Amino acid sequence: MFPLFRACLIETPLEEFLIFPELSDADKSIFEKFLNRVEIVNLDYEDENLITTIITLRKKYSIKLPDAIIAGSAYNFSATLITGDKQLFKINEIETCSY
Repeated sequence: MFPLFRACLIETPLEEFLIFPELSDADKSIFEKFLNRVEIVNLDYEDENLITTIITLRKKYSIKLPDAIIAGSAYNFSATLITGDKQLFKINEIETCSY
């Protein structure tokens, strides 16, 4: 099994996922299990390797900054990026998986 990965600018608490009123108890349990299986990372502006990777991917693939941040983070953490964004599948430097 590949490592699951989630990149975010700020740490997202479980409560952020649970604000939807239609969530069942089973849905809440799935979110809790998901959060226990992923690594939450923060964008570190002092990490020169990460910033260089983000800039390089953004230029090379003409992608938006949020996509470059996500792809660059996946690259720097050697993580598989699970996404539904077809534009991210063209980035050869990272492993992607469709959900």
